[in-house]
Amino acid sequence: MKLGERIKAVFEEKGIKLTDFADQIGTVRQNVYRIFERESLDTDLLYKISEVLGHDFFTYYKIPGTANSIEFNEDISINELALLKDELESAKKEIEYLKKIVSMREEEKQLMESKYKTQQELSETIIKHLREKEKSYLSHIQSLNRK
Repeated sequence: MKLGERIKAVFEEKGIKLTDFADQIGTVRQNVYRIFERESLDTDLLYKISEVLGHDFFTYYKIPGTANSIEFNEDISINELALLKDELESAKKEIEYLKKIVSMREEEKQLMESKYKTQQELSETIIKHLREKEKSYLSHIQSLNRK
């Protein structure tokens, strides 16, 4: 996909009037149509278009291994970028959901620890009471055996 085609796609997505867009980038309508057909643009013009459309068109360029040469990167299409943004939003929502689950599990853990502590204290109290009863019965049995 040519750079001009990408610009046109974002332009159409934004729903800006052609004459308004032309005015904002400092040109006339006819030149905008030519821009939509171009494979590359002057960096100043591309910067202005990026600014007006709120889209960084420089991300479609990469610097290959050769010295200072820049070529157009067609690896990322506007649709792919939109899909990646959607995936990112979904991932953010999933992270928030998982954070809530973790928080709930931590609360559950605290409640279980509190319940365990209470049951342990109750068990210790019952054991203590039973030991006292045992001593009392043994004492009573010994007193009966002496008679």
